[in-house]
Amino acid sequence: MMHHEFCTITALTIPYEQYANEIEPLYMNSPLQKQEFCAKWLKKYNRINKPVKPACILKNVKKDIITSIKEFQSNRKYYNREYKKLVAEQLKVAKKDYSFYQDSEGNWLQYMSDTYRNIFNRQRFDLLDRWGVDDTFHIIYADGTEMNFNSEDILTGADDAQNINFANIVYMHLSNGHINIDTEIGEFTWNILDDVEYEKRERHLDNMQMKYKTVWGLKQLAKLNQ
Repeated sequence: MMHHEFCTITALTIPYEQYANEIEPLYMNSPLQKQEFCAKWLKKYNRINKPVKPACILKNVKKDIITSIKEFQSNRKYYNREYKKLVAEQLKVAKKDYSFYQDSEGNWLQYMSDTYRNIFNRQRFDLLDRWGVDDTFHIIYADGTEMNFNSEDILTGADDAQNINFANIVYMHLSNGHINIDTEIGEFTWNILDDVEYEKRERHLDNMQMKYKTVWGLKQLAKLNQ
């Protein structure tokens, strides 16, 4: 797909350098057709560049974060189907090249050489990358319990993200390479490349744990009260 084709399909004006360095490599490693790829990319672009709501309507920030989580959940079945296909393909290779291969679920990869293991890991990464799995989530509930997970956990059905409860939430935080938002202040404006600004951001996140009395937050409060 050429640069001008991408811009035409998405109706966006993207600099050629950005297309060549960021978008084209994703497309070249994707099994999707032009229209499908552009539709998925545009969906993520709109989600990332959607203006964050001001603090006066922070309920919408919570709604946006929950929507983001549910989008990943809705793709779990598709990911698992594609992952099984990937595993099956690599199993064929392993069985050909390793006469001592044993069908031990969860352990088959150890019988593969570094070359095949690297190929498999690269293909698995490309599969995950279709959804841009760089989102991390932090949820605190009214009773002080919390959940920390990322978008890969949601897609793969990892234990920490199997059953996400959306009731009784008092705090949510979403971060990735593009945005940093929470239900307390909305969009983060700290420049994390600056040491002072980074410390302010970390202090804010620590304060949230103390405010909503997580296990860690209660320990910090106890230290402060000594």
